[in-house]
Amino acid sequence: GIPPDLLPPISKSPLDVIDRMIAEQQREIEFARQASSSQEQQAMDTAETRAHIVEPQKYVERHSIRVYSEAAIHAMEKSRDPNNPIVVAMENIFPEKFGGHPGELKWLIEKAREKFVDLLTKPKHILTSEEAGEKSYEKRDEEGRLRLVETSNPFYKSGLSKDEAENLAEKHIKATLDTGHANLWKKFWQKRVGSTPEENEAEYKKWYLTYVEELAKNKMIGN
Repeated sequence: GIPPDLLPPISKSPLDVIDRMIAEQQREIEFARQASSSQEQQAMDTAETRAHIVEPQKYVERHSIRVYSEAAIHAMEKSRDPNNPIVVAMENIFPEKFGGHPGELKWLIEKAREKFVDLLTKPKHILTSEEAGEKSYEKRDEEGRLRLVETSNPFYKSGLSKDEAENLAEKHIKATLDTGHANLWKKFWQKRVGSTPEENEAEYKKWYLTYVEELAKNKMIGN
């Protein structure tokens, strides 16, 4: 008989071959269409994120600082003994979290104290439209950003001087300094080339204690 490898392939109608090729092309076109649509949606999502993204420090300054300062005002109002005041004490938690760096901790306390003084001494203050309780369709401007709204300040103390408010801020807003958390920064410490372990340890302590001394000098350490 004839060897199997010499047998001609099964014949097909040219129309069947063309139909199969058309079907394959249609599947490829549909796949490309769906992929293009998905990529377009991703691009739109990315653009939306970019338009509204806020750096951590800006977000903290816009939202969290006011919460800290308002909490400190409540602490002031609840304090019965001026020599033993209730204190809002921000802690250096972990290096990966904002505020864990001693420089960030100092910045947080400075900003919260500044806001505390503003709330006690200014009859008006500025809120975002969201904080002011604006209706959803009034909250944002044409570019999608939250509008700023001037409102009456419920924390305003008539007759309280700025110096008096600053003294109260210093008394009611401080830091809780966790030395264990301070040591967590060692994993990010870049050892100087050629230094001994003892020298490296001394340099790390000098770096951190410089910040601690700054906190102490500004009367920020509470615990």
